[in-house]
Amino acid sequence: MKLPNPLKKGLILYGDGSHAPAPSERLIEYATAYESEARYSDALESFWRAGSTEGMERIARRAIEEGDFFLYRQAMGYMERAMTADELSALSTAAEGRGKLTFALAAARQAGDGRRTAALEALLQKNDADEQSGQS
Repeated sequence: MKLPNPLKKGLILYGDGSHAPAPSERLIEYATAYESEARYSDALESFWRAGSTEGMERIARRAIEEGDFFLYRQAMGYMERAMTADELSALSTAAEGRGKLTFALAAARQAGDGRRTAALEALLQKNDADEQSGQS
């Protein structure tokens, strides 16, 4: 399936004065195509507009696995669910393992894990100091 350009995507998702949004079945087709292209934010928005909780849950799980705090937060917002400490902890660990320290820190803070938050803050400060000393 050829994915639409941003303008066409907006028409598909939201319609305009002369066009209705695409039906749910079609939105799910687009969402699945976006997902297969690793365009998870676009997939999430399409699943949301289609009302596909299953699709949104799949994207939320992917966000946890890949350590993408902002995608996870967006998915949970679309589903009107609270982020859980267990999922945030798993996300933080995955993010750190992938070198996404800012995402790891955001998830640890949101989970209320003070010890992990402090450790990640120290690691980020050390990385910043190392980068600054390497630039001199």
